[in-house]
Amino acid sequence: MNQSLEPALGILPLGRVGGEMIQAVAGAFAGEIGMALRVLPGLGPPAYAFDRHRIQYDAARIISRIESMDIDGCARVMALVDVDLFVPVFTFVFGEARQGGRVALVSLFRLESRPERAVKIALHEFGHLCMLDHCRESRCVMNFAKGLGQLDRVATYYCRYCLSQVNYMAGL
Repeated sequence: MNQSLEPALGILPLGRVGGEMIQAVAGAFAGEIGMALRVLPGLGPPAYAFDRHRIQYDAARIISRIESMDIDGCARVMALVDVDLFVPVFTFVFGEARQGGRVALVSLFRLESRPERAVKIALHEFGHLCMLDHCRESRCVMNFAKGLGQLDRVATYYCRYCLSQVNYMAGL
C-alpha cells in the first residue's frame, strides 16, 4: 500500500472482516484509480447501530459515527462491515455513501464471501463520494444493482465517463 503523505483512502474493517476482502478492495482502488491507501486498524462490530425491530444495522448511524472520528491522513474512508445494513427506504443495502461525503460502507453480509462483489460495491459507493449518480451504462460499476444477479452483471470498473469524474473529484 502507498503510505505517502498525500491524503489517502482509509480502508476501515468493522467487526469480523477477513484479510482477503480487505486486500481485494485495497487492490481494486490501487489498480482502478491509483489512489494512496491506508488499511486502518479494525474496530469492533457497530452495535450502536443495531435496530432491534429490523434486526439489521442502520447504515446512516454507522456513517455518522465514522464521520465524527478523526482519521489522520485519510481524505475518505471505506468501511467494510460484516453486518446486514439497511436504509429506511430499502429492505437491505449492499453499501451506502452520502453523495459528496467522505465515508462509505460496504456490507459483506449478503455477498456470499465473494471478494469481487465487495470490490464492485466499494467502487460503486466511492463513486457516490465523488458526486456520481447511477450510470446508464449496463456494465459500469456505477449501474444500480438491487440484487446479486444484477451485481454479478456489472463490471469491476467504471465506464470512461465515470472514471474521468472519479479521477477529477479524487484529485488524481
